[in-house]
Amino acid sequence: MTETGTRRTTMLGLLNIMLLTAFAVGTVASEERTDQAGPFLEEIARSENVADDVMNGDELRSRALDETIVTRSELLKLETLRQDPRRPMWLTDQTETLLLKRIEFPTSWSTHLMVAHPSCPLLPPDIPLIVARGIQEILEAEATIDAAIERVESKEAFDRDATLISLHERLIFERDLRIPLLKAIGLSLAARTDPASGREAVEILRSMRDRTELQDEAREIVDHWFRQALLATGDGAELRAASDQENLDAIEDRIRGLREVALLQGSDAAKALGVRMIRELDRTRGYEKLLLADIIEQAATTDDPPDLDTTGRSPWKDGAGDAWIMLLDESSGHGDWSLDGPLAARLADLEEVHGRKDAPLAVLWAAGQKELAARSRDLIGQPDMLNMLRDASLTAEVDEPARARTLETAARIALLEDERLEASALCEILYREHPDHPFGGPALVADLTEPWARAGHEEATRRYEEALETLIENANPDDGGNDVDGQTLRLAEHYLRRNRPRKSRTLLDSFRPTTKEEAARYLDVRLREVDLIRELETLSDEMVEIEYDLLLRTVDRVVGEFGPSDTGIQTAAARARIASLKDRTPLLRDPQSIGVIERIIEREDIPAATRIDALFLRHGMKLARMSERRDALENRPELVRAIEIDPALAGSALAVILEKRLSRLNDIRYSNTRSLEQERIVEDIRSLTALTDTGILDTLSMMEKVMIGRSLNEIGAAGRSIRLWRKMAEQQPDAWVVMRGHADALALSEDLEDLGEAMRLYRRLGQNGPGDNVPKDVWWNAQLGQLLMMEKADRSTERIPTRIQRLRLIDPDLGGRPFRSEFESLLQRMTQKS
Repeated sequence: MTETGTRRTTMLGLLNIMLLTAFAVGTVASEERTDQAGPFLEEIARSENVADDVMNGDELRSRALDETIVTRSELLKLETLRQDPRRPMWLTDQTETLLLKRIEFPTSWSTHLMVAHPSCPLLPPDIPLIVARGIQEILEAEATIDAAIERVESKEAFDRDATLISLHERLIFERDLRIPLLKAIGLSLAARTDPASGREAVEILRSMRDRTELQDEAREIVDHWFRQALLATGDGAELRAASDQENLDAIEDRIRGLREVALLQGSDAAKALGVRMIRELDRTRGYEKLLLADIIEQAATTDDPPDLDTTGRSPWKDGAGDAWIMLLDESSGHGDWSLDGPLAARLADLEEVHGRKDAPLAVLWAAGQKELAARSRDLIGQPDMLNMLRDASLTAEVDEPARARTLETAARIALLEDERLEASALCEILYREHPDHPFGGPALVADLTEPWARAGHEEATRRYEEALETLIENANPDDGGNDVDGQTLRLAEHYLRRNRPRKSRTLLDSFRPTTKEEAARYLDVRLREVDLIRELETLSDEMVEIEYDLLLRTVDRVVGEFGPSDTGIQTAAARARIASLKDRTPLLRDPQSIGVIERIIEREDIPAATRIDALFLRHGMKLARMSERRDALENRPELVRAIEIDPALAGSALAVILEKRLSRLNDIRYSNTRSLEQERIVEDIRSLTALTDTGILDTLSMMEKVMIGRSLNEIGAAGRSIRLWRKMAEQQPDAWVVMRGHADALALSEDLEDLGEAMRLYRRLGQNGPGDNVPKDVWWNAQLGQLLMMEKADRSTERIPTRIQRLRLIDPDLGGRPFRSEFESLLQRMTQKS
């Protein structure tokens, strides 16, 4: 008979006997006018019927069991029924519901209580409390049953009343059989944590077995629980005497059989039988395998207890934890990780007893799991755990049990310690040497290393690239979760960040996006490839034309495949079309190109930044066409519209254009030539800076304001420029870029006070030598500025030639062009003046 079968027989056997007196007991209170217990008993009967009906679902039956317990508890709390002779029966009923039903449904936990290793985390915390409550209820029943019998016997005409006789027989049955048996069951379930309870259970059941009046069914139940109590107490001698010498290798109940073999024949026999039993079970019987392994390990400890030293630990012995490690290894082969928690708890206990020295790798893994759980609660028990696990796993054989799990645990601890590179290294080993392990695949390695790869870390870059290449190469077309297209684009984007556009282009040669999101990313990557190739390589005008023509063909193909309505694709396509026109002067005047840009401008569904780029390009197109140039310079309708769409974005775009204009102007001056282009650039800058009166200054960053200020200085707008630089100086008074711009603005003024303030700023910037406190060009500009202020204020001008000669001693080239020409012009003016 199986354990579950015996428990079922226990309940049925008791029920059959109780049915003999059910009618009489049920009507004993009907002679009274009212029965307070009636409604409670009716509700209990209803919920018990629901709980016992196998046609109901587990959730409904389990809820009905809880309702039964709650209703009966309310009944037992009624003070007016404390003396009711039926009360001991209700207490016994409650005990039976708790011990034989509640802890057995929907999951049976009684075998776990008697067999499983104490550290097992699978046991719900309320199960031991239910057992304790059941014992408490049956002890109260035991304490009150005699008084209940006496109350029935004391009733008038008791021996002639059939109802009272039936109730009396039921109470005798409760006292002599049901109460002691349920008490023994409860004590047996508690014996693992309280050995004294097990010994008391043995005594109770031994006395019950000696009764000659027991029926066969009742005797079978008592015998079963007597053997369970003997197993719980480890009484091998009495168990051997009680045994019927059946073939324990072949009994249906593996767990009871293995426990009896361990107790009667020793640990070696138990190990041989237990290992065979475990291997005969299929992979779905993991919990039963775990309990069998617990019995094997418990038998080994009982036969050969650990010899503890002064530290409370004993040296490692061959075979310690082997049954658990075997289960761990077996579950790895099946890809089953469901037993990891309970096995880790058991093996971690071994590490507590024996220490780490000479411990199997699986035990170190378990210690790591324990530390990992502590770290998740912000507790650091063993700071060196990461180093220990990493070293142990790297020196272990690839096929050693728990190696993959140890690598995983080390990686998880590394993540908690924010050691992302360390975690990625461990995960890389994990997916290369243990490809079936569910943790640490190339996708995780890519995620871990990506921030470092973006920052240019060489080793992280190698891992990142190899992880993505592995994902792409091992892609399974039938696996919908493997985002090979997304990973391909991700790798291409990485190549672009590494300034390897040709590598990206090779990767994407045969790539075809399959979703709209991928299509938009693909177009952006293709555009950045062209931009980088132009930046990194010297291309002829013809090659530039070819590059952009190929880009536009790609744009047209993708838009044709995915349709014109998707915003993401249209945005990417717009960016590509804008880029293809921006630096190609002939196309700026082309009506067809103008039409393309104007259609982009009118699309309100694409982002404002793209539309603003198009508006600024359209402004540039107008500047390139004589028929539209005056409108662009004087009215600037496209730029005004850009500001209306988004002042902040338009202001940033304005600062970028001004920076390019100033850079080109400096190039022209560096070449020491004057041209029509120079005049037009100044004209453009004057037109663009007029937009700063629209209120966009408040939306700009400090560096963007610096660009506006430099532009105002360039066109000589002294008043506007000084006001802007003074506001910036209030925020950043010591920034050299602000001091230089402020000084240059003040130098434009005719006011002597402004010129004096400019002189003070130039002197501050010109302290020490070139490059000491400020960049060299700033230092030389400050030296030139001081001399120009002396000239403009007509003060100490006779000292200017001497100052220039001293500066030649520092650098004969006077800071290089364009400073040299400015110094020479100033020197010439001073010579003429003298």
